[in-house]
Amino acid sequence: MAEERQKRLWEEARDHGRVPSEELLELAHWIIVITNIPRKMANYEEILVLLRLRWQIERLFRLWKEHGKIDEWRSKKPYRILCEFYAKMCAMIIQQSLIKKGVGLSTAKYREACMPSLRVNVIGSWHTFFA
Repeated sequence: MAEERQKRLWEEARDHGRVPSEELLELAHWIIVITNIPRKMANYEEILVLLRLRWQIERLFRLWKEHGKIDEWRSKKPYRILCEFYAKMCAMIIQQSLIKKGVGLSTAKYREACMPSLRVNVIGSWHTFFA
């Protein structure tokens, strides 16, 4: 991992006409993680796995917020908001499983092709039944 970081540092420095400092190259060997997990519950490797998983979850929710609009709703009534949220989450989970299984398109092309129609169908159905 440190070698990959150093390689990236060299590439970025070269792109800007610089040379990375020795200190920066040495820091590429470090991974600093601050957590409240007790040492007895998880070792170093397990914490790194959890960190990677958390990052993947963050990326997934960001994608769902940006393209699935799971953090936006049309109603002010709590139960309608909850139903709309659940419908959007179901659509996002179905979409994610289709992407994972592979539908013959790259993720970006699939998102581009399918997201608008999924969003219209979910919101359209929601609006038709509960408006």
